[in-house]
Amino acid sequence: MVRNYKRTTNQQSWSKDSMAYAIRDVRNGTLKLKAASLKYQIPATTLYRRVKSGKNVIEASNKSLGRFKSTFTYDQEKELAEFILEMESRLFGLSFKELRSLAYQYAIKNKIPNSFNHNTKLAGRDWVYKFLERQKNISLRLQEKTSAARASAFNPTNVGNFFNLLGSLFDTFHFPASRIFNCDETGISSVPNKPTKIFSLKGKKQIGCLSSAERGSLVSVEVCFSGAGTYVPPLLIFPRVRRNPAFENGLPPESIVHCHQSGWMQMDIFCDVWFPHFLKYARSSEESPVLLILDGHATHTKNLNLIEKAKANHVHKLVLPPHCSHRMQPLDVSFMYPLNTYYEQETRIWLRNNPGKVITLYEIGQLFGRAYQRAATLQTACNGFKNTGIYPYNPNIFPEDLFKPSETTNREEQHSEANRNAFTNSEANGTISPRAGCSKERTPSPQVFSHEANNHWTPQDLLPLPRAGPRKDSVRGKRKGKIMILTSTPNMEEIKLQIQGRLVRGGRVGHAVPVILKYLVSVEIRK
Repeated sequence: MVRNYKRTTNQQSWSKDSMAYAIRDVRNGTLKLKAASLKYQIPATTLYRRVKSGKNVIEASNKSLGRFKSTFTYDQEKELAEFILEMESRLFGLSFKELRSLAYQYAIKNKIPNSFNHNTKLAGRDWVYKFLERQKNISLRLQEKTSAARASAFNPTNVGNFFNLLGSLFDTFHFPASRIFNCDETGISSVPNKPTKIFSLKGKKQIGCLSSAERGSLVSVEVCFSGAGTYVPPLLIFPRVRRNPAFENGLPPESIVHCHQSGWMQMDIFCDVWFPHFLKYARSSEESPVLLILDGHATHTKNLNLIEKAKANHVHKLVLPPHCSHRMQPLDVSFMYPLNTYYEQETRIWLRNNPGKVITLYEIGQLFGRAYQRAATLQTACNGFKNTGIYPYNPNIFPEDLFKPSETTNREEQHSEANRNAFTNSEANGTISPRAGCSKERTPSPQVFSHEANNHWTPQDLLPLPRAGPRKDSVRGKRKGKIMILTSTPNMEEIKLQIQGRLVRGGRVGHAVPVILKYLVSVEIRK
């Protein structure tokens, strides 16, 4: 087959869509045969043969001229297309060569006459191109990496447990949009990770762009906004020991700057620097409490001082399911991407206007300030909460196809008796384990091969859907993240006992030790 064949006659100059419409109108009695022939510019004899063929509209309109026939029927190609989309939805999409191999095996196993290459056992490249022309909803795309933890953790059980806790908070406190906040950290580097596309000479092998260094200096930024579009001025943590007033140049009004030698968020910084800053703008009270939604990072969930301050100031903290922030955290869904895009654009403009200079920590403030003011819009904040189903409250916001990657690891665990009772005990504490509450209805049943019943091999028979084996109890007893209301009394006591036990055993808590010791001393003094 010639890939770029040029027609030499006017035969079959009508389109397949026109033929389909004409066949449908004649069979439905909407138009007579001659009227449909004139309307759609199709020869009457050709239309008559296809109307009387007895085939469905799609098969009748796809029939081509000449002695070469399609390898697969319309229904067979539809079966292949559905399997391709099913594999892609489970994050195991087929490559170009894998599709050629699958098509060859599908034809051989079902004894379909074909002209495929029997030496390489592959379908032709031209067949793939024509298949894509017929299947308009399938195209060759570049895939994005998704971690196994995110693929397995974002499942109906975790999402349902989170919305159950969120719904109980709404029923109790009736939070309006202005009293619901979300906070998260992000990193701003002097060398942006993802440059934008530019115009260049076609065929050139490598396209370069100017950057300040091979690896840039990272500045952590704490961002927070509400469901009504109110933004709390950000906190920036510079990787320095001493603070320099030049770091504040160009920052958004009332932003705060802090320094730490690592440049990362620490427990004491989050508790003693950012949280009082947050309370200044949230203005929570007993009559008007606040809901703060955050991820399960240790600076948020293992900080006892922070949890006590939050409870004393009527701030209810709800933890997102682990490894689900890419779908369920408003900041990740709507704000972080435009912020990073605008920041990259500002760095490119700065380098163009300052030839021979590089971006240092002293320029990050003004570049970030301009990007932040462009990204921090009312619509962005409102869409973040709306698209995650947090406000307005919508537990059915996520369609079923987004949960398909988790079906690969949807397996029945070999629980001990203590683990079987974990979910019952956790409900009373305002805590839900991500693995708890998995119903047996979603346990995969053994695969039944269809070719055993009707002698027909489906694509799934040839290439079974990936399925993980049964899970065994962990020997180490690794703690898993939990969906919890941090400010509930049972959860606070549980965290306190966990940390006290680590200190008694001499275990390492890292940079959290000074904060924990300070907390324990304060508790003893109050006693």
